[in-house]
Amino acid sequence: MAENPFSFGGEHRYYGSRTAPDPAAASSGATGEIAALLKEYDPELERRVSRLFRQWNNVLRDQLRNEMGLRLSIGDETQAVPVRVVPGFPAPFQNAFEGIPPGLWRFLLRLPALEAAVKGLDSVMNIYSGIRSDAIPDQVPAFLPPSVADARAFCGHLFSVLQRIEVGQKLGGISEDVLGAYFFRVPEVHLYWMVIGLVAGVLGITAESLTVVVATHELAHAYSHLGRDIDGKKWETEAFARADLNIVEGIAQFYTEVVSRKLETRNPAVLPAYQKLTEIQQGPYRVHQEWAKQKSAGKDTPMPQAGEIVRATIVQCRSRQVSDYRVMQQIIESSAKQLAGSSITPERGAV
Repeated sequence: MAENPFSFGGEHRYYGSRTAPDPAAASSGATGEIAALLKEYDPELERRVSRLFRQWNNVLRDQLRNEMGLRLSIGDETQAVPVRVVPGFPAPFQNAFEGIPPGLWRFLLRLPALEAAVKGLDSVMNIYSGIRSDAIPDQVPAFLPPSVADARAFCGHLFSVLQRIEVGQKLGGISEDVLGAYFFRVPEVHLYWMVIGLVAGVLGITAESLTVVVATHELAHAYSHLGRDIDGKKWETEAFARADLNIVEGIAQFYTEVVSRKLETRNPAVLPAYQKLTEIQQGPYRVHQEWAKQKSAGKDTPMPQAGEIVRATIVQCRSRQVSDYRVMQQIIESSAKQLAGSSITPERGAV
């Protein structure tokens, strides 16, 4: 039987490997160049990503366990899912950006700062162009040097050139996890600190907040796959592999958003980081946004029971070994109708 190209864990997916790759063995000259410029950009980046994960590891696992109702440990039986912070770039990321010279990332990392500089210079130039010289206060320069306009022209041109590279569109067009990966046949999670650093710089968010988002997403894969439900059952590995990307990635994204919102008070930078990343993503990374809505009078309204509905749907997808996303959609609709007709109004997990 031909392999389904839209399945989450087929052999064509790099994280479908039966052995976790050795990052050092997969490194290249370009990888080394980018690693060097990342250390120039932020000498503590790798250590900060590792330290941040260690600080939040147990918190994220507790949140996922509580929200999903699934456990990696039952009694004396524990399913270990180690997490490693590793260098290098997974193949889908390399393929998407193979045409970009490594040194260009030095500029792309400053894209948000460059955009802010253009806006700032525009603002200053507008002030001087709209005010009479005799109305300028003594405390500020009396005139605008020509070099300011030159700087604005240079920064504007550079920003325009970098925009044409369309980094966001290239990232959004990748339909596999590349900031981190869940090697479900091992099982083991990898967090790619170099990709996290590059993407955080381009999006103008902190590497720490993006690390929390990526770790939550990958651990959500582990819990949906190996987490035991109330009956002690988990998702059979090959059935998990056959499931449509929309099912597996949708579940991980749904709970990443749930956890990001739950952490808003303790770590307010996480939710904006999740939102900025989601803005550039497509397809399977956005389908979960429809699960939390209900159609009413031609409008989409928030569904307060979304968490309960998705939990019930996960249990059915696992037990029935659902691989077709259309079947999952039917289960969601059925679960929503059942809850709408009951007196249950749970708040946990609602988004």
